[in-house]
Amino acid sequence: TNRAGHTPLDRAPVPGQPAPHAPRRRAMAAANPGRPATVVVADTVVQALEERAGALAQSTTHLVQEVKASLSEASEICLSHVQILEKSCERTSHEISRAVEQADDLVGCATRMASQLDQVHQLSLQVKQLRVEVERLESQVSGFL
Repeated sequence: TNRAGHTPLDRAPVPGQPAPHAPRRRAMAAANPGRPATVVVADTVVQALEERAGALAQSTTHLVQEVKASLSEASEICLSHVQILEKSCERTSHEISRAVEQADDLVGCATRMASQLDQVHQLSLQVKQLRVEVERLESQVSGFL
C-alpha cells in the first residue's frame, strides 16, 4: 500500500482498457516530441498551479478590497455613533449641571426656611411668655380694682 492508501492493483488498468491517464499522457507527449512525458506532465501541472495561484491572488485581492470597504463602512458607522454619544453626553452633562444648580437652590431655600421656622418658634415662645405676663398683669390690675 502506498501513501495514498492504494495498492498496485487499485491503480492497475482494467484488462482490455488503457490506464486512466494514458490517453492524456500520450496526447501531451505527441504535442511535445523529444521531451519526456513526465516533464511534459510536470510542466502542465506547474502551469495549472500557476493559473490557480493567479486566480487565488485575484480572489484574495478582491476579498481584501471588500474587507477594506467593509472596515471603512464600519469605521464611518462607529464614528457616527461616537458623535451621537458625545452629543448625548454633552446634553446629559448640561442637564446634570442644571440639576446640581437646582439642588443648590433648593438647599439654600430649605436653609432659609429652617431659619425662618426657628424664628417662628422663637416668636411663639415669646408670645407664650407675653401671654403669661399679660395674665399676671391682668390679675394684678383686677386686684387693684
